[in-house]
Amino acid sequence: MIALDVYSVESIYYHPTVQKLAGEKLAAVVGGDLKEKLDRANVDAIKAIRDNAKHLSMRIAEKSARAQIFSLLPKKGEIAEGGTRTAKIDFAKCAQDEMNRLETLVNASDFVGILQRYPIRESAALDAIAKALNFADRNQYEAAVRNLLVQDPEAVKLIRTLLGSFPCGLIA
Repeated sequence: MIALDVYSVESIYYHPTVQKLAGEKLAAVVGGDLKEKLDRANVDAIKAIRDNAKHLSMRIAEKSARAQIFSLLPKKGEIAEGGTRTAKIDFAKCAQDEMNRLETLVNASDFVGILQRYPIRESAALDAIAKALNFADRNQYEAAVRNLLVQDPEAVKLIRTLLGSFPCGLIA
C-alpha cells in the first residue's frame, strides 16, 4: 500500500487536468466551448463545497484530533522506562482551524487544494462537475476517464504525475 499526495481517488478523477482531458474528448464529439464548461465546473464545484463546508471541515478536524491523540500513545520501550504523559486537546480549536482552512481555500477558488485535503465525494461537487462538462452524471464521467486511460498512454503518464512520487521500482 502506498500513501498518495491526494485525499482519495476522486482527487485524481476530478483534478482539473483530468477534467480537461475528459472534456476534450466529449467536446470533440458534441462540441461546445470547453473553457466555458471547465470554468462552470469549477464554479459549481466550489459552490457545492461551500454548501457542505461544515461537514467536510468536521471530517478532517476529527482526523486531526485523532492523530493528535494517537501521537500520545507510548512508543516501544516507553512504558518500561516509566513516566507519564498528559495532554489537552481542544476539539473546538481543531474544528475552527479546519473550518478556517477550508474557507480560505473556497474563497480562493483553490479546487486542487480542496481536492487534496477534503472528502469531496461527501458533497455534490462531483455531480456538479460532471454535469457542467455535459456528462449525464458522475458515473458516465468516471467511465469516460477510465476509457481515456485505456486508450491514451499520454493521459496515463500525465495522471501518474498527479499521484505524487512512488517508491523506487514500484511503477515503471
